[in-house]
Amino acid sequence: MLISKRFRRLGAVFGASAAVAVAVWWAAEHGLGAGDSAGPALREPAIPATRGPAPDDGTVLPLAAYRPTAPQLARLRRAEQLVAQQCMRRLGFAWEPPADAAGDRPLRTSPIGVTDPAQAGTFGYHDPGSAARVLLTEAPGPGARAEQAALSGSSASGQPPPPGTPAGGCLGEADRRLRGGEPAYDTGLLGRLTAEATEATERDRRIVAALTMWSACMARAGQHYAAPWDAQSQLWADKPTPSEIALATQDVACKDETQLSWIWPTVQAGYEQQLVERHRPALDAVRRVLSYRLDRSDEILREAA
Repeated sequence: MLISKRFRRLGAVFGASAAVAVAVWWAAEHGLGAGDSAGPALREPAIPATRGPAPDDGTVLPLAAYRPTAPQLARLRRAEQLVAQQCMRRLGFAWEPPADAAGDRPLRTSPIGVTDPAQAGTFGYHDPGSAARVLLTEAPGPGARAEQAALSGSSASGQPPPPGTPAGGCLGEADRRLRGGEPAYDTGLLGRLTAEATEATERDRRIVAALTMWSACMARAGQHYAAPWDAQSQLWADKPTPSEIALATQDVACKDETQLSWIWPTVQAGYEQQLVERHRPALDAVRRVLSYRLDRSDEILREAA
């Protein structure tokens, strides 16, 4: 198995908005775990004979029940940013959390990436919450480097952290406030199960056929890709370009024409449900950890009110 292929597929599952540190942390901890879960081979799940609804936000997938919802992520994010801001002010920085253009929108969690024609036609393969952000193109000045060092606790910016910076910087302090004392659980379980279900789906004979048809559909439009993640995972410009938007729009059209946007999550849901039943006690522990972190976040927000 190629690890790079797994990361490209799971990247499509979780999106790529780097501005929300908590979302990135949760996806990294629970969505990109390495290795497969032990157990017997998964059975090929039955699927309906006719197409039904398959929302592109991934909520149809059973393992989504063990990940934070968009409003829950917003609560985690607000608490983390509040603790970090208090820490930064203690160190003498008037730091403000970065604006999050995503707001409380759901994470894009379709296993095959973008499936919404309107999103593709506006943002291409860019995350809607980050596509409009202005990215820094110049090296930060001394003040910005000092702020980065205090925030991360690292001297990677070219300046050491100021005296009194906690371990891991102010973001490290925020992380400890949210996670300190949490119940024990298998930190890589959700990632392993997601990878196992995704790989079983990719090997499924019905998915192989659908991917072949999708690739042929793209080829008829002059675009040659074996799978959607090969198109989406390219190194794109900072902002959506006409060529990216055109490719993403054709990609979505072919997913719809071949029913890939329906059959993939439908098949994957069948594999995920088997894994949920096989690992329910351990997954319940993952859910308890999420509840614990949400409770800690609420406490932090109440104290600041």
